[in-house]
Amino acid sequence: IEQEYFNNHFGAFFRINEMMIVPADPTKSTQDIFRPPYLHLLYHLQTAIEQGVVEKDGKEYTMDDFCYKPITGQGCLITSPMGFWKMNKTEIPETAEQVKIDAQCIPRADQSGRVCFDRIGVPVQVSAIFGGTTCVKDDSQPCAPCRIDASAYMVTFLLNNNEYSNPVAEQWEKDVFIRNVKTFNLFADYHTELPEGVEDYNQTLYKLLEEEYDKPEYSDMLTLKIDYLSERSIPDELNKIG
Repeated sequence: IEQEYFNNHFGAFFRINEMMIVPADPTKSTQDIFRPPYLHLLYHLQTAIEQGVVEKDGKEYTMDDFCYKPITGQGCLITSPMGFWKMNKTEIPETAEQVKIDAQCIPRADQSGRVCFDRIGVPVQVSAIFGGTTCVKDDSQPCAPCRIDASAYMVTFLLNNNEYSNPVAEQWEKDVFIRNVKTFNLFADYHTELPEGVEDYNQTLYKLLEEEYDKPEYSDMLTLKIDYLSERSIPDELNKIG
């Protein structure tokens, strides 16, 4: 009721597109996925969404054209576990142990600059990017913060909400955001139906994800699935996320 009153009187500031990434097998729903192989999957998915192009009235747009940018001269605000490594694939650690250490926000000996700030200079907010977290005690040094285990990734894309950008944003939500989510879900055979008017999955993303799943060193890797909430689906999708 309060949200409805605010929106009616002041307007909604943002279009929110959010996805929750979890193990597809319900018997393994509490298993830790804050590990390198799953971060690589997230990187490919997030890249496809950020770089996806939508056409509207003869022009091409990416989310950079209508996303929320809180810091002048910087890019879109996206809350994601990849914020720890500034959305740089080569910075993802090779071991789960180092992933946990990086998330403790303690600089490495050879590291310069601020840690636990994303690429646009916003602090990484643990409460906004993980679900099913467990704080694992770290006895490696006095007063060390705990190491995070998490069974879900939360990724949120904030778009501007106004009469000028909304037509393009709504098209992007269908042709880019939802299409890539559905492509990711093909591996779990979970809610894979494409939106009306979208003819095919993102084959480039599919191949990249397939390569990650097929790596011999990840033979025991869990298949992940996504539940999502897209602004263009509210209220129709609100009661059946996914």
